Amino acid sequence: MKVTLIIPDKDYERLVKSGRRLRGSLGLISPRVMDMRLYADGQRNRRELVWRKLEHGRVSVNTMAMTARVSMFFNLTETGLCPWKQVKLESEVASEFLYDNDL
Repeated sequence: MKVTLIIPDKDYERLVKSGRRLRGSLGLISPRVMDMRLYADGQRNRRELVWRKLEHGRVSVNTMAMTARVSMFFNLTETGLCPWKQVKLESEVASEFLYDNDL
């Protein structure tokens, strides 16, 4: 099977300059034509990521890019769990964590 792959010029130049694999996503335009978009540079330094575990998730801060992310996962079969109350309680803990990390 022959497939045509469409890559933007700047992404192709980045691929040639790097000489290694780059991550991206493929979008199917038609059964034989795909469009490729590379992900952001991904040179994020993992040491810059600070995180804290919450009861049902975690909060992380990437100090290099000044971004914050809060993720929570609930098992709805837990007895006595009210998701909206947990979100409120854990978001307060996450907010304190972000404040302590100067975000």
